Amino acid sequence: MPAHAEPPTPATLNASVRSLLAATLDYLDTRWQLLKTEAADAARHSLRGLVFALVALLAAITAYLTGILALTLWLARHFWQGDVLPAAVAVLFFNLLLATAALLLMRRAFRTQSFFPHSVTELQNDRPWLPSSPTASPN
Repeated sequence: MPAHAEPPTPATLNASVRSLLAATLDYLDTRWQLLKTEAADAARHSLRGLVFALVALLAAITAYLTGILALTLWLARHFWQGDVLPAAVAVLFFNLLLATAALLLMRRAFRTQSFFPHSVTELQNDRPWLPSSPTASPN
């Protein structure tokens, strides 16, 4: 310390600590405001994406139903002389067959899929020494 500098007094030390604390709180408040602003922007962006997804889903369902109606009417006209009931039953059974195939494929995909395989392997490798660890819980 230079000879001409005086040691800090409790008042100047107190003022320095208060200044540092005020600057830290101001910094944290600024970061908090930024986080709130970005979270609001992300929420608006996500909501807009959800609305677009719902509109797309509604359009796809409408297109599917319109296609099914057109197919039913076409089948009725060409194969059943305009009788809609047999054509509707044929389209119904085709859709049920398609849904059953999709469910069976989904079931097979979930049976063969292993979730978090690396984490499970690590936990199985760690299992022998975990109970003997001094930080392991008694449960």
